[in-house]
Amino acid sequence: MTPARVALDGSLYFKLPKVLQWFSGNIGLHHIHHARPTIPNYNLQQLCDDVQAFQAVEPLTLRTSFTPLRIGVSTMKNRKMISFQTR
Repeated sequence: MTPARVALDGSLYFKLPKVLQWFSGNIGLHHIHHARPTIPNYNLQQLCDDVQAFQAVEPLTLRTSFTPLRIGVSTMKNRKMISFQTR
């Protein structure tokens, strides 16, 4: 797996309304920040609009953020996902 793929798969694209995007300093475009950390936050939206690979990441929206996420960790040894969900 390439570092760019890990950056895109390992972080969220939180698609916020423009006002919240501005107030948060484009924190929702975190997947781009992980791929290219040297890009200033005020250029992240333009990069997202211009690069197809960044648009391919499925966004998390305000509406979908209220549904439970399946978050866990992957073990390097056997490449299995370990969930944080409680039963």
